[in-house]
Amino acid sequence: GDGAELSANKATSQRFVHATDDEKDKHMYNILCELKEGSRVIAFANTKRRVEMLSKVFWEHGFGTCAVHGDKLQKDREAALAKFTNNECPLMFATDVAARGLDIKGVTHVVNFDMARDVESYVHRIGRTGRAGELGESITFWNPDYDKECAPALVKIARDAGQEVPDWLAKYEKGKESKQWKTANAVLNPKP
Repeated sequence: GDGAELSANKATSQRFVHATDDEKDKHMYNILCELKEGSRVIAFANTKRRVEMLSKVFWEHGFGTCAVHGDKLQKDREAALAKFTNNECPLMFATDVAARGLDIKGVTHVVNFDMARDVESYVHRIGRTGRAGELGESITFWNPDYDKECAPALVKIARDAGQEVPDWLAKYEKGKESKQWKTANAVLNPKP
């Protein structure tokens, strides 16, 4: 890389949840039940199909949800964003591509339901909250079955932002990094 530093917004607290795929829905439900009235959540998943399925599941659990991904028509994406912005649907499930470039005010939480595919996407995702002087929280579901290679980067990003790292995650800090998760190769300057 060119030595550019990758850093997370210090106004966003980072929380990590150890969760297998079978446990993620339960953790998500519990997190949503704890949120204050007026919270707005963007939850990221890695496939369009998963975004649609999660939106449907949590709608059936009584949460106002919308889904945004690349297969939706532009007018449908805009309608979903409008519902999210006016709090009609305060829970938006999205893919990375659909959320690129969105500047939505008042996002209180970001949930990485699925781990980002690379370090830039992770920082971009969590940068959707904690903007314009507001505090935000990111919650990342970390699956021990296939998220080990991103642990060294997650630990570094969290510590560099002054965040606490759980012991179960810190123990993977010296593990093998995949090339997509090498923080030294990352180039991104998130807006505060």
